[in-house]
Amino acid sequence: MKRFILVTDHSRIIAEIKKPASDTLNSDLTVESYIEKEQKSGLLLKAKRKSTVLKPPSKVKEKFQLDWMKTYYKDRD
Repeated sequence: MKRFILVTDHSRIIAEIKKPASDTLNSDLTVESYIEKEQKSGLLLKAKRKSTVLKPPSKVKEKFQLDWMKTYYKDRD
């Protein structure tokens, strides 16, 4: 039985993660060189996001309301 993981974005499959072929497992390629090779061939697109953790809001005395759209676009840059 083959096992793999499907990565989705808005209910669309955007990637499939599966165990590498046996010839890949025995090669001298490092993960970084494999990613670089796949990126050059156009089969892999590296993420642009620098981090996935939002910075904590500063302490305010008033009720804090986070501007999600502003935070979203700031994180996407």
